[in-house]
Amino acid sequence: MTLIHLNPADVLAERPFTDLRHTQPDLQTLRFMTTCAWMALELPPDETADATRPFILHQPAPDNWTHRLIITQPERLRSHKPLTVVGFFGLKNARANVALAQELDRQLLPELTTHAELLAYVSVCLPTGNFANLVLFASAEGKDAWGQSERHSLAVRVLTPDYYAAVRLYNGELPGGIAASETLRLNLVKYYDYGSRPLWRAVRPLPRRENL
Repeated sequence: MTLIHLNPADVLAERPFTDLRHTQPDLQTLRFMTTCAWMALELPPDETADATRPFILHQPAPDNWTHRLIITQPERLRSHKPLTVVGFFGLKNARANVALAQELDRQLLPELTTHAELLAYVSVCLPTGNFANLVLFASAEGKDAWGQSERHSLAVRVLTPDYYAAVRLYNGELPGGIAASETLRLNLVKYYDYGSRPLWRAVRPLPRRENL
């Protein structure tokens, strides 16, 4: 499968989801989600909560949420720096199997806490109806291990090709840690066009100016 290498200035009019004009809004969304995770850590614990154990926060409600924060290691997330960042932006297609997506999501949740370097998984519904995901790791090695997860790989193989029309997947870093969302930087973006047969893939490095 061919991987296209794009330069920062390359424009692909036939694939608008690759337009660099998406980078700034995506970066700001990821910084917002980082701030939300930090604020969740600062919430006063209820009487039964254990600040050292994983927790899930659904907003506005567990059975009908548009924003979900999964903090697997609260104390470590609060203090660890730098953090390794993965950002996901998917464009849902018209034939998306929502029921399958929800089932795979349910199966994936218990596995999150088994990855020692995965510290947080944040999802938010965007105004477009598409979802963005932010995953924070303690190390780049932890990110690589997550990519080899059996459940995660199953979701990519079974769900993604039919659920999404296209995907932007960012790699980045958070040098200042969870309390310093403004330091989040994106190093590169990978593009996937699932409407293309065979699958079209590309990668683009992101210069510093795209992170301002």
